[in-house]
Amino acid sequence: MLEIHRVEGEAALRVRDLDSAARRAFAGLRYFPADKAWRIRARWLALATPEARGIALKGGHAAEVTLTHRAEFEHAGRTVTLLPTHRKAGKPMFVFRDLTSRGQTYGAARFLIPDEIGDDWIVLDFNRAFSPPCAFSEHAICPLPPPENLLPFAIEAGELKP
Repeated sequence: MLEIHRVEGEAALRVRDLDSAARRAFAGLRYFPADKAWRIRARWLALATPEARGIALKGGHAAEVTLTHRAEFEHAGRTVTLLPTHRKAGKPMFVFRDLTSRGQTYGAARFLIPDEIGDDWIVLDFNRAFSPPCAFSEHAICPLPPPENLLPFAIEAGELKP
């Protein structure tokens, strides 16, 4: 099946095989056990001026994004900064990679879309982190995390590798 749809205002083509063996054999999603420690209220800081940046996409392409904010929180005695590079349904989306990507979670990245945002705070609930479409299909093109979102620790929360 071919579907034409829009992704962030751009026309795109989605290819689906509703009768594929992989789809029929799919056993469902798996998750780390929920952990309240990975529900973090972070500082939500506006950048002094919006920053245009190129973001690598899986498959070797790149996309231009505009960064407007950063989230900051403390973990293991150090300040961690995450940049939201995209927006989904009007909310910031973080693309990140952590040490679980070495085998427990999808290797390229996971996505996180927060539900709670204030003027100067944001809740990053990593229990809601999920695998991007490219984890399920070689035909999907997904953003990769910027260098700031490559985390040197494991976030054992959210969706496991499909």
